[in-house]
Amino acid sequence: MKKGQVSTLGALVEEIAAMAPACDVVAFITSAIAYAFALTPLAFLLATLAMYLEVNTLYHLAKRHSSAGGYYGYVANAFGPTPATVVGLLYVLYQVTSTAAIPTYIGGL
Repeated sequence: MKKGQVSTLGALVEEIAAMAPACDVVAFITSAIAYAFALTPLAFLLATLAMYLEVNTLYHLAKRHSSAGGYYGYVANAFGPTPATVVGLLYVLYQVTSTAAIPTYIGGL
């Protein structure tokens, strides 16, 4: 991609969509309540702040190293193609595991 192809809004939307925070909230709110009790709002506030830090970091990476490769592009830019390939494969494994864990968790309730 050419420099400046990713707009601010585009980079922000891409990173938020990649993290799927709404899915996490739906899947794990019951376990948060089970362990945090009255501190659940504080737990969600801290989680929101942590998610903001992650979004902000990825946003700045996307602005500096715009690429359609996502995490692969960031790692390839910093460490080369071999570590980037490993990260790309691990990301696919994470997505499959994460997607399978949500219905398993909800079904277990």
